Amino acid sequence: MSKEYQSAVRLCEVLYDLCGVLLDDSKLYLIENRVGGLMRKMGYKNYDQLADAAKRSDASSIRDSLVDALTTNETYFFRDQQVFTGLSNHLVRQIEQDSRKSGVRPKLRIWSSACSTGQEIYSVLFTLATTIENLDAWDLTLLATDVSPAAVAQARSGTYAEHEVTRGLPQAQRDKFLSQTQTGWQVLPQWRNRITFGQHNLINDLASGNRFDVILCRNVTIYFDAKTRKLVFEKLTRRLVPEGYLFVGGSETLLDLGDAYKPHRLGAAVCYRPQMHQAAIANPQAPLNAITSLGLAGTKLASPVKR
Repeated sequence: MSKEYQSAVRLCEVLYDLCGVLLDDSKLYLIENRVGGLMRKMGYKNYDQLADAAKRSDASSIRDSLVDALTTNETYFFRDQQVFTGLSNHLVRQIEQDSRKSGVRPKLRIWSSACSTGQEIYSVLFTLATTIENLDAWDLTLLATDVSPAAVAQARSGTYAEHEVTRGLPQAQRDKFLSQTQTGWQVLPQWRNRITFGQHNLINDLASGNRFDVILCRNVTIYFDAKTRKLVFEKLTRRLVPEGYLFVGGSETLLDLGDAYKPHRLGAAVCYRPQMHQAAIANPQAPLNAITSLGLAGTKLASPVKR
């Protein structure tokens, strides 16, 4: 076993400690492809030196650069269209119906917990703006976080190249929500400002104590080992209101996490409602439709904090 191989493995261990991403032997080539240039640019001679530097308490910029280099930001607008159709045709309509009956202002809180460069949360916003007649009449909270500071910066700016915009975004929505720039497209400020962006590591607890009606955590825990994946979904579940919806990627399933993670249908979209099922498991005599939300009206999200 070469010294270079051992150094690369050690750097993978640092990444795992930082954000839970597991790179096994088959992915070690990513170290040289993505980190080799970064290491040399920073003036380190080998991966051991870079790993030592990243572990220093005052080296947050090095850790952020490592995370940026080694995490995958594969995303596009309206990925898995059925998710957004489910939100518009079912969840929004149900909230509107409940609001008319109760006379209470409709409320919806959505967290894109691994937002990457922002296409997911903007797809959510564009869906709501297209579905809801008067968006300002709603008590609406949209939070988007990611472990990668570079990804969050792009998401916050809402800037996209031509090929990123043509990948999934209908022209009608592009023309309504974005404006053309010299280098591509940018989401208009009146839409960007409706979303709170922040850097957040899924293996840590969210700084805010608020809970959400919908949490999206799609196509990210496929890079985690079983222990980290279970930890992440337990933390996310605690951030859902009792009847909240948890969405994962189209190729993912949570059936291995226990009876609370039974799949549900929201139209054609598959989701999970673990808080509701956990309550039902704890009190099997209570009907599911009697398990209601916590009534978080009036609470506000704290600004997301960096690691």
